[in-house]
Amino acid sequence: MSTTKRSPKSVIRRRIQTLTVNEKARALQKARGFKPEHPSFVVVMQPSYVYFGCHLHIPSGFAKRYLNKKLGAVILRVSDGRNWSITYGSRMAAGELKVEFRRGWKEFAQCNHLELGDVCAFEMIKGMKKISFQVVIFRATEQHCPLLPGK
Repeated sequence: MSTTKRSPKSVIRRRIQTLTVNEKARALQKARGFKPEHPSFVVVMQPSYVYFGCHLHIPSGFAKRYLNKKLGAVILRVSDGRNWSITYGSRMAAGELKVEFRRGWKEFAQCNHLELGDVCAFEMIKGMKKISFQVVIFRATEQHCPLLPGK
């Protein structure tokens, strides 16, 4: 076990890097087994989603079809039953619809230890009064990955 500490500059440098095409493909491969029964979308965590940003971009096709308000609120639920209330908003940028999870996203990302390269699958939960998503997190590294049953 190494006892060397990273300098603040190396931590910052690590945090602002982006994923390579191969890293993104590897991250998405981990989520390939996800077979949703309801409408869903998958996002690979980028630096702006987990380190300095307070927002997460939602794929525009999904947003147009299922999030039909300019502003709204959703519930994000993880496997252990914890919930977060998240607001979303939309805007036009360069002639394209941009929809983002905003208020509450930063807390969700921090509480769930999201890191660069992790993949989050958001599946709508049917029958709820408020738009709700079950979030499945596929870790890019094993650092925060809980043991699977039988391992």
